[in-house]
Amino acid sequence: MQEDLKETFKASFDGSEPPHLSLPSDAIVAVVLCYNEAIRLPDFLRFHRAIGVDHFIIVDNASTDETSNYLDNENDVTRIFTAKPYKENKSHWRHVICDLFLDGHWTLFLDVDELFVYPGWPKLDLHALTRHWDRKGCDGVFTTMIDMYPKGALDQIQFKPGDSMLDASPYFDPDGYRLIPMHPRMRSEYNTPPYALFGGARERLFYEGRKRRPGILDKLILKYFFHLRTKSKPGSVLASFQRKLLRIVQSSLPKFPPMMSKVALIKWRKGLRFAGGAHRIQQKLTLADDWGALLHFKYLSDFSQKTEDAVQREQHASHSHHYKLYNDQKDEVMTRGAYYEGSRRFNGVGDLEACGLMRSSADTRKIRE
Repeated sequence: MQEDLKETFKASFDGSEPPHLSLPSDAIVAVVLCYNEAIRLPDFLRFHRAIGVDHFIIVDNASTDETSNYLDNENDVTRIFTAKPYKENKSHWRHVICDLFLDGHWTLFLDVDELFVYPGWPKLDLHALTRHWDRKGCDGVFTTMIDMYPKGALDQIQFKPGDSMLDASPYFDPDGYRLIPMHPRMRSEYNTPPYALFGGARERLFYEGRKRRPGILDKLILKYFFHLRTKSKPGSVLASFQRKLLRIVQSSLPKFPPMMSKVALIKWRKGLRFAGGAHRIQQKLTLADDWGALLHFKYLSDFSQKTEDAVQREQHASHSHHYKLYNDQKDEVMTRGAYYEGSRRFNGVGDLEACGLMRSSADTRKIRE
């Protein structure tokens, strides 16, 4: 079986032999897919080392900046090069790496523009939290995605390698989200998670196209039945009622909005399979009662260039549909910024818990004290 995985690895990564990895049984590992992220990598690695990540396996998708040289000088990084297309291979790369090296390991699935925070951050080490989740029988963590941005124009940010992304972009949208239960047909194919998050800054900035303006009834339904603290369960009466309500408000919502949630932390076991990105997974996982969060730093000084690159490469879902929307409005966002009167400054995970963007169970609050 292991020999078969090695051959699959070679076929997946341009004929390269698998690296020699010797990881402690309790090592927490981050699996990262990366293209031209030299500006963010120093802060990304520093942040996740500080919370307890022991090793980084980074797929370098033929970067043309200083990414490759930088990673090769980091002792806790295994860089795996490939020039194969990202769009067709992103899930497969993760599956091969995890099945070969990470069976039984708590594994973070991250992009370089994401920082993972969780109940108890930064004082509570991630090792202590995953041991707690082990005792509770959990094998995955639902994770919200929160777009972070500066107060001013993006083209005025002087961000350079080694700078803190959080210092440069400390603001987020505290509201404007909705938690939608997964449709039974979707759950039959991808069991985890049972719901998905939509909304936030990205939708506010880029997804105005909808069939009609939201009316009072739409706003009331979204406020009371799809708020972030909703706890409907698959197959429940509430979940069935939500699906009926969703049909009422659907035409007032943007078409094909980006999903703002993932299952970013999983205790991997061989055979687990993602649906494209790390947003959904085929198998049924026991998720923690807690939620984590990915602070997402798309809106830095390189937003315009990264957007143009993504459109040209067409390596993202639906022929980079979302990036084409960003590209159409990138100049305005670069000069105007993403900040608005409702923006909130991130001072700690308590801000996310207060908004419902992070959940902390009573048991987890005990180990934080």
